[in-house]
Amino acid sequence: MDRFDNFQSLRQEGERDCGVPVFGKLAGASREVVLRDLPEATEGKVTVAQWEDWLRNKKNLEVVRHDGRDEHYDIPCAHLVQRHSPHWIYEDENGVLDPSLPFACMSPNDRSMREWESTYGGRILTISVRPRSIGEGDGS
Repeated sequence: MDRFDNFQSLRQEGERDCGVPVFGKLAGASREVVLRDLPEATEGKVTVAQWEDWLRNKKNLEVVRHDGRDEHYDIPCAHLVQRHSPHWIYEDENGVLDPSLPFACMSPNDRSMREWESTYGGRILTISVRPRSIGEGDGS
């Protein structure tokens, strides 16, 4: 096992593009695909509703939005947290992935990664996804 296996695997490239790696991971899409569909994501100018529409319509996923106080949500998911400004992070069964540089050496399964208030200043909302059932969303 490489000693870096437990570090963060998502990376944002700019100050405001945290949604690009998070929603790319959530949808199983490359950075290039995300930016082809939502070029404004590099500047952090994609709304929650636009991300949800992209997941539903372009990636054919079932999307559920949860209030930030809701502790019952499915994974994988994206959390919108409030540090200094709204910021997207990813969670799955292996832990929490934060694409920002200050978290690069944190283990995804470190307990503090899920301490929403102390680590992130709170969770605003969560978007969970799962594959659509056969016939769902295709007009059947």
